[in-house]
Amino acid sequence: MIKAGSNTSIPIIFHFEPDLMGYMERYSKDNISVVYVAMKNSGYAGMNAFTNDLPGLINGINYLRNLYAPNVLLAYHCSVWGTNVDIQKSKPSNSIVTSLSQQSASWLANLDPSNHFSLIFFETTDRDAAFYCAKDPQGAWCSASSSRNSTTSCCPLYWWNEDDWTRNILYIQGVLSIANKRGVFWQMPYGNSVMRTMDNTNHHFQDNKVQWVLGADDNKNMDRYNQIGVIAFLWGGGSDTTVTLLDTAKDGVYNPPAIDGNNRMSTSISDDGGYFATRSSAYLSRGFLSLPDYAQNSGNVTSGSNTSGSNTSGSNTSGGGSGNGGATGGSGRMNGVLSWVLKALY
Repeated sequence: MIKAGSNTSIPIIFHFEPDLMGYMERYSKDNISVVYVAMKNSGYAGMNAFTNDLPGLINGINYLRNLYAPNVLLAYHCSVWGTNVDIQKSKPSNSIVTSLSQQSASWLANLDPSNHFSLIFFETTDRDAAFYCAKDPQGAWCSASSSRNSTTSCCPLYWWNEDDWTRNILYIQGVLSIANKRGVFWQMPYGNSVMRTMDNTNHHFQDNKVQWVLGADDNKNMDRYNQIGVIAFLWGGGSDTTVTLLDTAKDGVYNPPAIDGNNRMSTSISDDGGYFATRSSAYLSRGFLSLPDYAQNSGNVTSGSNTSGSNTSGSNTSGGGSGNGGATGGSGRMNGVLSWVLKALY
């Protein structure tokens, strides 16, 4: 926080440990007080004022932010499996998904009743679909007939279809509308099934999420998330062998024999064959989506401004920026966050 507070030239988002939030939701269920957090025994005198539980932890983080880095926006994570029902594995009905989203929103409200946090982060999967088959071909995430040469049949739970996206949108819509906050995706996998370079070896694993979000020229799929309050997609896997936008595989321009119909030849040294760069550039050239604004404490949608961009680490951001930002608790800062991301590389 001290380091973040010393740099007031750019907006900064503090994304609190994501997996911890999911596991704490699983463990505590409807009673967040059952989780003991040693706030009063932390060794830092400033924490003595806070209760030894999860709300105390949230209040303590807010205290440190206000003390050292008031320029920072706080964000917590909402995992789709935190309710103990993983909607990606179980594929429940829409009515159950809605109920689960309400459950998660209620848990987050109890965690942060004073509304210190401004954003909620979500995830799809943090690794490319074919990664799971390559690393654990008979595991729970893969089918019995796993084959390196058939990503779609090998990884039915990670290779999302339209129903999977619909469930995810429904869940996130429920959480964001109740919480009255903006959402951000993180660790979206870079894999694609278009480029020849994607042969399901290390750093070249196939997936279809880039294609779904950025593949079309009409922004239709991205706008489905835009309309429910998602302001950005942060790209980049959560393992050291997932796909990157660099030549992490050290194999240069790589065009092995096609599998699954991925016939497009690559002229890029990027591990994804250059597909993400091509599609994100196409999105930027079309002009940004207009991000709706949400009236405070309601789901009513009005007009707003927008932006998009990438960061310099290889994990990229694309999506809309906020307009008046009533639901974020900080309109100017929220616009600044996405505007800065845009200026960083573009």
